[in-house]
Amino acid sequence: MTLAALLGAVLPANAATGPDGFPYLYADNGDIVHQCQVLQTGADGDKAVMCVDIDTYGDSSGYYATGAIEALCENSASVVVQCRAIYLHGFLANADSGPTYSSNSLCTDGCRAQRFTIYTATYSYTSGHCTSSGHDVWDAAMGDSYIGTSDSPTVITLADSGKANDGSDFSTGHYWICP
Repeated sequence: MTLAALLGAVLPANAATGPDGFPYLYADNGDIVHQCQVLQTGADGDKAVMCVDIDTYGDSSGYYATGAIEALCENSASVVVQCRAIYLHGFLANADSGPTYSSNSLCTDGCRAQRFTIYTATYSYTSGHCTSSGHDVWDAAMGDSYIGTSDSPTVITLADSGKANDGSDFSTGHYWICP
C-alpha cells in the first residue's frame, strides 16, 4: 500500500450519520475505518507510520467490530523497510463498557521489514438497535505507543509526535456498528 493511501482515511462508502453525527459502519458490508499518521521521518526519508482501524463483519451468528493498531516503516518509494523499534498500546471501546486494552512490544532493536499489527478487541452483537450506547465504538493507539525509523537514533512516542487527535491518543473517532 502506498504512503499516500496509508495517510488518507479509508472510510465506508456510505456517508450516512446517526446520533451525535457519528457515521454508521455496516458489518454485513464489511465496512472498515483505516486512519494513519506519520510519526517520524528519518534522515534518509524513511517514514514511521501508525494506523488505527475498526474492521466489521457479519456471519450467521451475528455481527462484529474488531479494533486494530498497525505500525510500519516505509521508504520514499513506498516500500516497507525495517523500523528501529515498535511498541503498540491501545484499546477498543464502546460507550457501554469502556475500553478493552491490548499492548505488545513488537520489536526492540531492528524490526523485520513488515507491517506489524495488534488486535485490541472484538465486540460481538446479535441484536439491539445500532444507535444504542454499546454500538458506539472507537479504537485508539495510546500516547505511550512508539515507533522509530531504522536510521533515527531515537524512537518517538505518539504523545510526543504531535499527531495525536484525542488527547495524547490517536483515535478512529466514534462509529455506530450496525448489522
